[in-house]
Amino acid sequence: MRTHLILSFLMLTILVGCGALEETEQGVEDVVDENYDPNQNNTCYSNFQNSAGCFGDDQYFGDNLINTGYWSVYGKSNNYILYYDTYRYGYQFDTDGSVRARKTGQEYLYSSTSLWGVNNDGTKLTIDPDETFSSPKRVSGTDCYEVTSSASSQKLKICHEEPIDTTLQNTSGYYGSDLEFGNYDYSDSGSITVDGNWSVGGTTLTLSADGSTSSGGEWGLSHDGKLITINAKTYLVYQYSGSDCISTFLMIGDNKSERVELCKK
Repeated sequence: MRTHLILSFLMLTILVGCGALEETEQGVEDVVDENYDPNQNNTCYSNFQNSAGCFGDDQYFGDNLINTGYWSVYGKSNNYILYYDTYRYGYQFDTDGSVRARKTGQEYLYSSTSLWGVNNDGTKLTIDPDETFSSPKRVSGTDCYEVTSSASSQKLKICHEEPIDTTLQNTSGYYGSDLEFGNYDYSDSGSITVDGNWSVGGTTLTLSADGSTSSGGEWGLSHDGKLITINAKTYLVYQYSGSDCISTFLMIGDNKSERVELCKK
């Protein structure tokens, strides 16, 4: 019996020493205002109401107008991540109550079957028949909200995000000295200025403010800053690591293929 106890103790010591019994939490924690109450006064008129709720150009979810910019949805990759690190999908909401969504591909596609609407106090945003985001709690210092999803019953994070500067454009997208890839309001690493030196899947490249690359090609961003095209290859944001790296999917047309790490050097 004594020998058995000694062996058990030794095994436990080895496991702890190897880190097998301990998971470390990662990232800077999202600080959520538990007392947040948007308390909006969204007005529903009969001709601006559908099966999802109120729509139009003056409706709010949380403290943000719904029909402007983009709405991006983020999840957590595991229980030990302190912040919402994974880009899931994105929406554009038109003033007529229609929805454009990016679920898998490069573009925000118009849906002939989906409608958006919000309730009077701005606490429930519905995309009928797909999903409802409810009980928003504002993430401090951002235009992001921790919400409950009706589709998965999970806690998710939905962020209102503005389009990038589209003044300068080439065949790959938009470029410029101040443009940022990622366009996500998280710590200092949700958006990374493109101009500079990068490692793209282990290959070192310089991406210049004039839209050119050091290998003789060009780069450009999508309107929402979630896609970057470098030397005719397009990468879609997947995970934000909390550093100067963003994990992406290499896109083959509208299909996600291999994972590629893009790191600012």
